[in-house]
Amino acid sequence: HMEGEPMKGLLRKELLALKSTFSILVIFVLVYAIIGVMGDNSSMVSGVLAVILMMLPANSISYDEFYHWDKYALTMPISRQKIVQSKYLLCFLLFGLFLVVGVTFSGLVDGNWADALFTNLLVAAMSLLMSVIALPCMFKWGAQRGRLVIVLLCGVAGALIAILVISLKTGDLAREMRVGEMMQGMLLSNGILLGVALIVTAIATIISYRISCNIYSKKQF
Repeated sequence: HMEGEPMKGLLRKELLALKSTFSILVIFVLVYAIIGVMGDNSSMVSGVLAVILMMLPANSISYDEFYHWDKYALTMPISRQKIVQSKYLLCFLLFGLFLVVGVTFSGLVDGNWADALFTNLLVAAMSLLMSVIALPCMFKWGAQRGRLVIVLLCGVAGALIAILVISLKTGDLAREMRVGEMMQGMLLSNGILLGVALIVTAIATIISYRISCNIYSKKQF
């Protein structure tokens, strides 16, 4: 099976390895979905899904490390590049799952499907961006340090967003940089904001993948 369809086999292995984690996460999401419905707040599920999208690839690499799966895999006719690809494809599968669940839930709760699609696409893109930035670090130093990178990225991103929003509201940024109106226009334009997020994520994914392939090709097990 692995010889004929290596990528299909690798993806199946990824999903089977995370099977037990998925069952717990489904319950977790359902709890937050109930809370979201009761509080009329669809963003709660999107927030939980964002964390899942960032953390599951790290869990997959942690699983590989614990069971020394890489040593076993490299004894089979599977290239190192395919192994790296399987991690990135896992991220994209989670990205798709995020969108299906997030958009469906937000659309049903809020009744605004266009806004649900925009919001969840934006949040999913940012979560995917965090994941692909952290993946080369995980391949280089392991899953634990990769998780630390994700936490640090989330902290930095949250701080920058908070500073930006506060500055735009108070006008400090406008006075200091004299581009307040232009930036407010970009932030208020959903199409531009989403487009920039998707383009940045796509470029980061390509760069990240190449770095990961380079790291993994030289890694000793």
